[in-house]
Amino acid sequence: MKRTADDFLRDAVERAQHAAEHIRGMTKEQFLADRRSRDAVAKCIEDVGEAANRAVKLDPSLLDDFEGRAAYEMRNFLSHAYFRIDASVLWNAAIADLPKLKRDIENILQRRAQKSSG
Repeated sequence: MKRTADDFLRDAVERAQHAAEHIRGMTKEQFLADRRSRDAVAKCIEDVGEAANRAVKLDPSLLDDFEGRAAYEMRNFLSHAYFRIDASVLWNAAIADLPKLKRDIENILQRRAQKSSG
């Protein structure tokens, strides 16, 4: 079965939620000291960016609705930066950028569902 833009958007929401779960209850200092959490959050952010990119490729009009391109650029940086990743930047992305992106995508999905049902 061929995946739709909405399928990829739902993937992005799910992976953003996973990132939030990885840092729930942590302070920045705890996060910076915990390699497993940093690695898990980085992977989730990569996955969100990849899902956003695939959604936008299937429906370019999505670029008007959320920061899909920025999410994909972050994914590329995390995928290719290797040891140059600043854990503080990763923390800030996880606590500020990712929750906003998740809300934006959830709003898009809600609007698209309403449009298709009504």
